[in-house]
This record gives sequence, C-alpha cells and structure tokens, in this order.
Amino acid sequence: MSSLFVRVKEKQFGPFSKRELRKMVSAGKFSEDDMVWNADIDEWVQAKHIDDLKAIFPDINFAAEKRRVIAVGGGKGGVGKTVLSASLGVGLAALGKQVVMVDADLGGANLHTCMGIIEPEYTFFDFYFL
Repeated sequence: MSSLFVRVKEKQFGPFSKRELRKMVSAGKFSEDDMVWNADIDEWVQAKHIDDLKAIFPDINFAAEKRRVIAVGGGKGGVGKTVLSASLGVGLAALGKQVVMVDADLGGANLHTCMGIIEPEYTFFDFYFL
C-alpha cells in the first residue's frame, strides 16, 4: 500500500503516501471516516477499516486515559529538583508514557539545559504573558 487514493467530501484525491496522509490528519483535512480506495477488493473503504492506516490516526482512547500531575518543589536553590524532574520525565517517556515537563521558575528556569536544549524556542514567559 505505497500510494493511496482518498475520497473526502465526495472528491477524490491522490495518490498519497502514508506520510502525506499523516500530515493531512494533523491538519484536520483527513479523518478515519473518510474513504480510501482498496485495490484488493476494488471498492472504497473507510480508512478506519484498513489496518495499515490505523497508526496514522490519534489514539481514540487517549482522552479517556488517566492523567497525572507530579509536582516537584522546594525552597532551597540548587540543581537537585531539576535533575530529579528530568530523570523522572525521561524514565516515564522510556516506559511509553506521554510526558510534558514544565519548569515554572520565573527567575532561573534551567530544565531545558538538563534536557540538552541550549536555548528553548518558547519559555514559560511566552505561555504566561502572551
């Protein structure tokens, strides 16, 4: 299944690679309910019924998944909290969990340096003030 033809809102498009379809899914231009031409049976089939395409759609059960917030804090300054937080985040990601880490220290956030990022694209300032 190297090139795929799709039908969205009764219009046919293609051929597309799976990578191109994944970009369309991210942009909201293609969904699992849209149709894909299945050459094996010579008919249009909903994308959700094609096993090779299931990986390009976001996991439906993600919203139902249990979420957890782990806060690490303390009064004295140092690098212990940052190293612990970075290690915890990397460990959870290695277990297949989706992880978001935020260093909310307005005066001296440095979690990005522990993660190997020299200068972050966005900071907590961007989130809070913009």
